[in-house]
Amino acid sequence: MRKRFRRYDDLKSRNQVNYSVSKANSISGLLKRTFTTRDEQTWEKLYTCYIRPHIEFAVSSWNPDTKQDQNTLEKVQHRATKVATKLKNLDYEKRCDLLNLTFLKLRRTRGDLIQMFKFESRSDKID
Repeated sequence: MRKRFRRYDDLKSRNQVNYSVSKANSISGLLKRTFTTRDEQTWEKLYTCYIRPHIEFAVSSWNPDTKQDQNTLEKVQHRATKVATKLKNLDYEKRCDLLNLTFLKLRRTRGDLIQMFKFESRSDKID
């Protein structure tokens, strides 16, 4: 069992990013093969329920610090927004807007601010 985790011993966020992106991409492919519909509402729900949790799991602890890691994570959402056929030819910002999605960097920043507020207001006690 030790060999399985050996490549993650350096505690760099890149390892977690690559693992998360790999998992999210495999689930995205599975959903594309499973669901034949390509309407916006269905794919927005599928993305937020099944794909995004994999790229945001415990992100407050391993927050990607390099631009390359941030872009790698954002590419998952970028590809997922292209699945809906009506949105395929629009730019990324417009697709996110029509699908009611925010950029992952903004979600991470918002999560960090919420967590900081909880610490400051003592509503989230840590021993």
